Amino acid sequence: MTAAKATATLEADAIPETVIAEPAHISAFRAARRCSTPIIAINTPDPAATVARLREVLNGKSAVLAWDVVTGLVGLGPLGETAQANLGLEFSTNPVTMLVGIKNLPARAVVFMHNAQRQFEDIAVVQAVWNLRDAFKANKRTLVMLGPAFRLPVEIEGDVVVIDEPLPTRQELDSVLVRQFENAKNNAPDLVIPDA
Repeated sequence: MTAAKATATLEADAIPETVIAEPAHISAFRAARRCSTPIIAINTPDPAATVARLREVLNGKSAVLAWDVVTGLVGLGPLGETAQANLGLEFSTNPVTMLVGIKNLPARAVVFMHNAQRQFEDIAVVQAVWNLRDAFKANKRTLVMLGPAFRLPVEIEGDVVVIDEPLPTRQELDSVLVRQFENAKNNAPDLVIPDA
């Protein structure tokens, strides 16, 4: 290697890479999945955005489904749609029926349960969630309960990992606004957001 190439290599090595830190709630989700955590509750201000981001993390390698009290259980993506069809729970908006039925999902499946905190007044829901613990842990399946603020029933509080998703930063809000203007084919104005 010539002296010039060696110097250029050393200079290139000396340039620090810009590392963008992954948000703490995403890292916590990854860690929980790695160690086969069967039940997770995420305090989130935007469940739809949370599901979209966590689906990116799952990278299409797991069956992903979502449930809510109006729509019922829905497969998200090809693996999720196949898994949902195999369960035979076409339109179950009953949370207990859904929780009992998802015991038959394939390994590594993930089910997002929207507004789960609203279902905990029913002891049958609490018991059905608890019944998933060992079955899901055995083959890395995960129930992800989503809501704005969880106060878990004492019967399951020791079995659920709770993750807090922070509110978006000012920079994240700015980028959302700029994206919205771009989507509307308008130029984004200079954004001036007053301090609260």
